[in-house]
Amino acid sequence: MTRTEHEMGKGFVDLYLEPFLFKHERLKFGYLIELKYLTRSEFNETLLQEKIQEGQAQLQQYRQDPRLQAIANAIQLKSIVMVYAGWELKVMQEI
Repeated sequence: MTRTEHEMGKGFVDLYLEPFLFKHERLKFGYLIELKYLTRSEFNETLLQEKIQEGQAQLQQYRQDPRLQAIANAIQLKSIVMVYAGWELKVMQEI
């Protein structure tokens, strides 16, 4: 199941991908993806690090959601922060 802007842990995750375990019981991964954006003109290393930290903090918050805790034993949840400057992906980091 793909959900966008899904409320989770008192916030809204950008992308949440949960395997449909009833049909595909061998799929054991779920994904939380937080997208961050900087314009090309404002991009610098300091702002990049701020966006990474902001995304990491949000992902940690989302992981505390009771719905995710309920399926924690069934899947391995991967949390990824992605930071773009314009159309260019600057960072993709799993936490």
